[in-house]
Amino acid sequence: MEQLGSLAHDQSTVFRNLNDMVRVGLASRNELGDHTWRFELVRSPETHHHPHFVREVCGSVLCLPAASISLMDTSASFGEVTQILLKGECTDCEKQRNGDHSS
Repeated sequence: MEQLGSLAHDQSTVFRNLNDMVRVGLASRNELGDHTWRFELVRSPETHHHPHFVREVCGSVLCLPAASISLMDTSASFGEVTQILLKGECTDCEKQRNGDHSS
């Protein structure tokens, strides 16, 4: 919100508006294991549910194509899978950790 400067709106109003967008299907809301809600524009119902890769060192999140991960049919044993979350170290952070500053 700080980046908006004088254009900033009340945070609770923004949060209510985002939740309204989720309610009508224009956005999705995800919590990726860090107790922070992230909102994402729903571009099409077909690609709405897709896996996320959380980069544990730098903290960024990458949306992966839904087709990048195939699951066996788990609906009979677990129920509907609504979110797939992968966590790991991105290539840049791995290079930095290993002292490779060539990128």
